[in-house]
Parts: sequence; structure tokens; C-alpha cells
Amino acid sequence: VREVGSSDLQQFEALMALTNIASVGDDTKNKIVAERGLPCFKFAMFSEHEMVKQAATEALVNMVGNPEFMKQLHEEEELRLWLALASDFEEHYPCARAAAGLLAMATGYPDV
Repeated sequence: VREVGSSDLQQFEALMALTNIASVGDDTKNKIVAERGLPCFKFAMFSEHEMVKQAATEALVNMVGNPEFMKQLHEEEELRLWLALASDFEEHYPCARAAAGLLAMATGYPDV
């Protein structure tokens, strides 16, 4: 994902793999954070390629529960971003569905 010269397909495949890895548990989420994965996911969320955008959004959804990611969700601007993504269902339904899922999961955390 961080490789500048990688194709959209390579980025998509890498993000899908990381999405699956993030779903394994807290240790893998912590490793993704330690390797600076969160900024990479966020950057990829704004790709022009729809599948890359969707995979990055879904990867971040699987990061819910990670303390570092939850700190970011505490920020008002961050929540506004996710609300905007969730409301864009007419243009980008898969990303909007993932963003809505993230918001739903985040409501289980009282600090958010």
C-alpha cells in the first residue's frame, strides 16, 4: 500500500489482505498501528479507484477497538468524516455501508 509505484490492483489486494489480518485480533491490530498502517489506510480511502477506496475503508472498520484508532475517533473532525462517508450512499454505496458499520460498531464504546 505504501509502495508508490504499485498498481491499483496491487493496492487493492494488499488492502484486502490487511483487512483480513486486522480482523484476527488485538495483536494484529497493534502490529498494523506500529507499522504506521492507519495513515496508509486513510490515504488510500481517498484513492480515485473505487475498489481501493472500499478496501481501505473496510480495513479501517476492522481497526475498531484498537486504542490508537479509537483515540482518533474521539476527534470531532474524524467523526464528521465518517458521517460524510456514510451519507454518500448514492455515489459510493460500498464505502458508505462500511462507514455506517464503523459508526455502528463505535457506538459500543462509551468514549466515542
